Amino acid sequence: MVITALVALVIICCAIPAFIRTNGRPAPLADTRASKVSLAWRIHVGDVQYISFAPGGQYVCAITEAGVMSVYSASGRKRYEVKTPGIDRVVLSPDASRAMGYSYLDSANPKLTFLNSKGRPFWNVTASVAVWSADVCPTEYGSRFAAGTGDGRVYVMDIGRRWRSYRWWRAPGAVVSLNLDRAGEEVVLGTWQKSMILRCDIAGRKLWQTD
Repeated sequence: MVITALVALVIICCAIPAFIRTNGRPAPLADTRASKVSLAWRIHVGDVQYISFAPGGQYVCAITEAGVMSVYSASGRKRYEVKTPGIDRVVLSPDASRAMGYSYLDSANPKLTFLNSKGRPFWNVTASVAVWSADVCPTEYGSRFAAGTGDGRVYVMDIGRRWRSYRWWRAPGAVVSLNLDRAGEEVVLGTWQKSMILRCDIAGRKLWQTD
């Protein structure tokens, strides 16, 4: 009698969770369907050592080991191709009408070189020491470029149709990363020694910081 009661109890205990699972709401399942990926275009440009996209993704730039810089539209059409000695990093304006090239972490070549829509240099700004980071955004009158250096300087360059200007201010450490906001009125920096993240207005006035 006791054994029969125990067996019945075990059956009931096993049945209750099964009843709850089958009658309760099932947990939502994650969508495991694979995303469709297709090759848009492919062009051979050589041994690529650096690739960057313009803000908005409408243009892409590739620099080869031989120092050849090629700019393509999002459809794969070549905008221009030029030899760029001393340049191994580039940031493109959204319409690729301007570009700023530099030699990354190269203390012997701290120059910022600006290129026009044909890839021809039209302006140089010599930074104090090696350039560590850079960014670009559109403005109402043209393009705004920014660059950060190893001695904690932030350079801001504005380029319009018939004018250009630049200024600089100091950050608390080597500027390892730099990002302009969409309007070009603020910049977020990552620095090293001192190591922190900070947000400043475009004139360098600090809005907040996190060690």
